[in-house]
Amino acid sequence: MASTSILRGAGDTRVAMILHILSFWAVGIPLGALIAFGYDGGAPGLWWGLTAGLAAAATLQVWRVKVKLGTDVARVVIDRAH
Repeated sequence: MASTSILRGAGDTRVAMILHILSFWAVGIPLGALIAFGYDGGAPGLWWGLTAGLAAAATLQVWRVKVKLGTDVARVVIDRAH
């Protein structure tokens, strides 16, 4: 994820780690287990849960970048051809 790299470059690695742990362990795995075993979704249910965890991680990481940098997330141009 690009937002994880942005946070790493800004020296904000601890919060990124905590957000990933929360996303996968508090959202992805419980939701995947619920879909797979509670609703008889089988193996695809586990994957849907992990997909939801990934989506939660991405959303939280972008939120953290916006909070950390204090501006909107935008494309940065390093070099321009004149």
